Amino acid sequence: MILYGALVGTLLLVLSIDAGGEVVSLPKDQAIYGANEQWKKMQTRLLLNDRELVEILRGIGDTISIADLVQLEKAVQRLSALQVPFSDLLPQDALLIDAQHHSLLAENEYVRVMRAHLKVGETCPLHLHQWPSVYLILSGDKFITHHQDGTAVAEEWGPGVYELPADTELMGFTNCGTDDFEALCIELKKTLPNTK
Repeated sequence: MILYGALVGTLLLVLSIDAGGEVVSLPKDQAIYGANEQWKKMQTRLLLNDRELVEILRGIGDTISIADLVQLEKAVQRLSALQVPFSDLLPQDALLIDAQHHSLLAENEYVRVMRAHLKVGETCPLHLHQWPSVYLILSGDKFITHHQDGTAVAEEWGPGVYELPADTELMGFTNCGTDDFEALCIELKKTLPNTK
């Protein structure tokens, strides 16, 4: 069971996990009414246990706003309705090719949740995200996308929620903006059972 409580006059919201008695601090803006429900809906929909949810919350730190959280939950709802046949992990997978810029936060039979990070001026190698996904971009906005045919395209993806299909080609990215790129990525590995 997850318990959330906002402490009046403090900067932190305390998240308490019954399993293991672990305590994690979250930013004050998470204390806004409704955040608790959004996190619980996503946890249930994605079949995540309490420990996995804690790892996700640690991975995003204090950078998510209530507006982003609401958008993220709606995008996760749409993602969870997709029909996705299971496929084995491909050797070009982002975590296998580029662990420097992708870190695993949680994974189960149905979903994988990662943190993506790319400092200003850094380039990540060509890789795939083989499953449909929802990205919550927390910071960063200007990139050069490198395609496997050698072409490169300047793009802007500002902070917000993005729903992306499975990659069909290898791509790499250079962060050419003024802020480090930080994102939460939720990938649907196969169709979720009905969790209603």
